[in-house]
Amino acid sequence: TGEVLRAHCAAAHVDQGITTEGAYRAGERVQPSGAGETLVPAGFEAVAAMLQRAGFHARVEPDIGAARLAKLLVNVAVNPLAAVHRVNNGALLAPPLRVELDRLVCEAWPVLHAEGLALDQQAALDRVHAIAQATAANRASMLQDVLAGRPTEIDAITGALLAMGLQIAIGFGYG
Repeated sequence: TGEVLRAHCAAAHVDQGITTEGAYRAGERVQPSGAGETLVPAGFEAVAAMLQRAGFHARVEPDIGAARLAKLLVNVAVNPLAAVHRVNNGALLAPPLRVELDRLVCEAWPVLHAEGLALDQQAALDRVHAIAQATAANRASMLQDVLAGRPTEIDAITGALLAMGLQIAIGFGYG
């Protein structure tokens, strides 16, 4: 697939794209479990077109950095809770897990907002709820790792948020 991407993309070095498509591995098969959206950075127009032809909702996102922050918000809230409680995404919307989900969003929001997240706090909560609902049957990637006995990406996900928070704290003279 790397050759396909290089052949169809103008830029040699670009930001990462994101997706909110839900899927999980079921043995050797990948099981779709929630329709989402795939956003790619400028320069990946051909990739977006290929994904659209394959039936995915995909588009070029001019502000991919802000979209990545919104994706990080969802991952920070959904992944750890799904893994710890061993539930699919949709279960996080019901009490008592909804309180924990909302608490994580509200704790992450100030850091991500300071980094450029273009959502107010209520919009951030609404986004996480909407994605959890749209991917209700999905097994979050961290849950898949726990169930398979693999290391999780907790350091990459929460570590990114913590590093942002540390930089903000240092900027305010707290570091």
